[in-house]
Amino acid sequence: MKRYITILFLLFITIGIYASRYALKSGNIAQAVKEYADAIVIAENSRTAGSGISGDLLAEYSYALALHHDFEAALVNIDRARIVGTKYGDFYAAQVLAVMGYKEAAQQLMRQAKIPEWISGNYQELTEKYKTTASI
Repeated sequence: MKRYITILFLLFITIGIYASRYALKSGNIAQAVKEYADAIVIAENSRTAGSGISGDLLAEYSYALALHHDFEAALVNIDRARIVGTKYGDFYAAQVLAVMGYKEAAQQLMRQAKIPEWISGNYQELTEKYKTTASI
């Protein structure tokens, strides 16, 4: 029974990730943030079923939060993602910094970053559209 619950949780998380990505790529940032938040809640609840929260999920969520201009939450979640471990941590951290207006720091991280395939054709446009000017 526990195995089936774990599979069900993973299915819900996967559906949530795809819904989040679709909303993000469509420019519906508020919906993407909601979908990512829901997927993270499911992932947190499934931890007792033997799995943890994916660093990649947290990193994607941090990018959506940055695009939504919720910078403090974006920084907290990119930090969480890097602690847990993520394949694309440098990429998402760079995009968060770029949206926040820290172009040079973002460029440094992008030198070693791997770009996730799902957003490789869209991230420049999204980052450019939602970026702000650094206040510090």
